[in-house]
Amino acid sequence: KGRKNMKISEKWLTERNACEEGLVWAQKNNLLNTEAISCLDHLVKENKLNWANWLIVRVMTRPQYLAYAIYAAEQAIGFIDYPTNKGPRLAIDAVKKVLENDTEENRAAAYAAYANYANGVAYVDNVAYAANFAAYAASVYNVACAAYAASYAAYAAANVDTNAADEMRLKILNYGMELLKEEQPMENRVDNGTYNKTADADYY
Repeated sequence: KGRKNMKISEKWLTERNACEEGLVWAQKNNLLNTEAISCLDHLVKENKLNWANWLIVRVMTRPQYLAYAIYAAEQAIGFIDYPTNKGPRLAIDAVKKVLENDTEENRAAAYAAYANYANGVAYVDNVAYAANFAAYAASVYNVACAAYAASYAAYAAANVDTNAADEMRLKILNYGMELLKEEQPMENRVDNGTYNKTADADYY
């Protein structure tokens, strides 16, 4: 099963370096030891969208957080001149290949897209960051970077309209919550078909 029904405990949050302010807020709102989807609903209702973005990727399976990162980066793509600037699309396409077939070869290609773009002159705007964080999430099993992809998509929206950032955050979060509700299998497989215990670990 997916993780929407997993319990969010103080221990679980502390192990993932949740901020002290968030822990206190969760305690005050009686959200500790409640299901992830309920916590996310409450965070969204209280307009704690950045916290919701932090939490959602950490309760997702690898396929879910890759799909989330792809969706976020693709929202940002609309804010650049394409096909003149192809870098973000190439990075996103590399992530899609990992989502379709999570092999060492495809992860290496995603890392190459990240590395090539990180060293390029185009790596100067929020659209670039959104796509590049998605690629890094795919290449090294990095859930935090999936959240960063969503954050930078919101920043890209704010570059066009300062009032659009929260609307973009909410759009991406709603997509992510639908992914959670699909109850995708909680499996992360590598080339030999064995379970990869580091697949959902945070990266700092």
